[in-house]
Amino acid sequence: MKLIIHEGSGKWLSLLILLLFCQGIIAQPKAGKERIDSLLSELPKAKEDTNKYLLLYSISRGCIETGKSQEAIQYGEQALTLATSLHKQNGVKNAHYLIGVGYFGLNEYTKALEHINFVLKSNEESKNKEGISMCNMMIGNIYSHQSNYPKALEYFMKALKIDEERKNAYMLAQDYGSIGQIYSYMKANDKAIEYMLKSVRYAEQIGDKMALSNTYNNLAEIYYNQDKKDIALEYFFKSLKLHIEIGDLPDVATNYNNIGLIYQDKKEYAKGLDFYNKSYEIARQLDDKSRSALCLGNMSLLSILLKNYKLAKVEALKAIGFAKDIGDVDNMRLGYEHLADAEFGLGEYKEAYNSQVLCKKMTDSIFNIENSKQLSDIKTKYEVDKKATELNAANKIKEAIQYAQIKHQKQQKNYFIAGFFISLVFAGFIFRSLRTRNKQNKIITQQKEIVEKEKNRSEELLLNILPSEVAEELKSTGSAKAKNFEEVTVMFTDFKGFTQISEKLTPEQLVLEIDHCFKAFDLIIQKHGIEKIKTIGDSYMCVGGLPKANQTHPENVVKAALEIRDFMIRLKEEKEAKGEAPFEIRIGIHTGPVVAGIVGIKKFAYDIWGDTVNVASRMESSGEAGMVNISGATYELVKNLFRCSYRGKVMAKGKGEVDMYFVEDNV
Repeated sequence: MKLIIHEGSGKWLSLLILLLFCQGIIAQPKAGKERIDSLLSELPKAKEDTNKYLLLYSISRGCIETGKSQEAIQYGEQALTLATSLHKQNGVKNAHYLIGVGYFGLNEYTKALEHINFVLKSNEESKNKEGISMCNMMIGNIYSHQSNYPKALEYFMKALKIDEERKNAYMLAQDYGSIGQIYSYMKANDKAIEYMLKSVRYAEQIGDKMALSNTYNNLAEIYYNQDKKDIALEYFFKSLKLHIEIGDLPDVATNYNNIGLIYQDKKEYAKGLDFYNKSYEIARQLDDKSRSALCLGNMSLLSILLKNYKLAKVEALKAIGFAKDIGDVDNMRLGYEHLADAEFGLGEYKEAYNSQVLCKKMTDSIFNIENSKQLSDIKTKYEVDKKATELNAANKIKEAIQYAQIKHQKQQKNYFIAGFFISLVFAGFIFRSLRTRNKQNKIITQQKEIVEKEKNRSEELLLNILPSEVAEELKSTGSAKAKNFEEVTVMFTDFKGFTQISEKLTPEQLVLEIDHCFKAFDLIIQKHGIEKIKTIGDSYMCVGGLPKANQTHPENVVKAALEIRDFMIRLKEEKEAKGEAPFEIRIGIHTGPVVAGIVGIKKFAYDIWGDTVNVASRMESSGEAGMVNISGATYELVKNLFRCSYRGKVMAKGKGEVDMYFVEDNV
């Protein structure tokens, strides 16, 4: 188990800086839904003047305070357009800041930097030190979220230098705290503690409970990671006291969880359980299913340590239920891990094995909450590489043209001099000039072809990894969000007796056989508009109905399955005629909801998750060679299109008895 990292120190800082930046511009009460609704009701009646700008500005700011980043950008851009038309320089600057913070909230860091850098340059031109300091803090915070810690430290240090000159205790508390946090990320713990203690001193001086509680929490994390649990416990209790005074329930729950974890590490299990329960009660009060799943997981682990396996199983099942409701793969993995341990302790070995298998699947599929940022980094790298290729080629073209121009000027001079003497030499030079120009044109054409080729290559590389719709979203927005699909149809195929046959083949022969089959499968599913997800050994997985939803996915997938079956039957006949051992295929299909998204950092891939995937896999493993086995859910959608035979209720591993049908042919 690990600490829950404090949730307020990142995005909270950006909002704090925004509010500081806006002081003295527009006095605005704390935003909320009612406040924003009230402002929106006034907007249609407003004229295109300063009052409308103030309305748009206030709405955008209110959206940021309530976590609606997309809406904040929308109204911030309207405010920017109006401020530009009214020639209000400060209005333009403030609107850019709002838009930048909005993009930061969406993890679109490149766009956020563009807008904040615009504000920074404007403040530098007007020598507004307060504005310069806060822009540097904001930029440092952006780089911190990109894990570019040296760059983040550079900008935080710039802000610190200005705030030390201004003797602004409020901002110094933030500066020192932010620098300390960066040093902790860089594992420079002594430096981190030094700066955080300075932050504590200034926060205590001005009575800033929020900054103080955050810094206490960060200090506790450092001491915990240094295995100084008693000191960590002291700071967690200090942080807890302040968060209770502030009334920040999410952070109170975080502190309770972390204190419980330390008591667990100290083997003071009764105290640990008490604090886990307190954290869980707040999570239930807030209807925070992610936190509820985590707390129940911790409680389950503690019950296992106390050998109360029956209670541990109940808590693990509850944790899995909460995690499933929100698609929290990490907490599902932990839940299955604890469930397997509890079942093993109860002597339920078969159930423990099944839970361990599910835990392994979660581990293989897991993606963490930094996925959006990682995808943004991938897209940024893609764009940078593409631009670098284009720029490199363009420079080569420019150099070739400049070289040709210089050479051409020299040649023209020679032509002029020679023309006075010998006409034959003059004609020779003309011929040479034409040939040189042809070469120049050829070079330019070749360089343009290089640019286009590299551009197309970049596009092909991305489209070879991701579906076109997802790739376009990644390129245009900087991220590709995981999406829920209410209904898709998933197909699994697997070769029967693969292990036995593969032992009789050389590695080269085995790869050629699988490649021959999978290439045929690729062409078949492409014809029917089905998305290939992945292959694992001799298993092939694809899905109809995403990334672009459609109503014909059950029919499309079943048709493709029948074609794959027929292809394998023909291949079997050819193999048997040659006296070779043939592959036989099992095909399973199920229809239901899934979550789809991108996983990974270096070798990222489009994948799907959900119980629908598990059931489809069971359809394949419960089928028979040469047959297309579908679930009852799929049958209800295609029963008027295909001839099917009911198999009855068949026992499926981990699912119990499930209605299954063999698809014979088209109606």
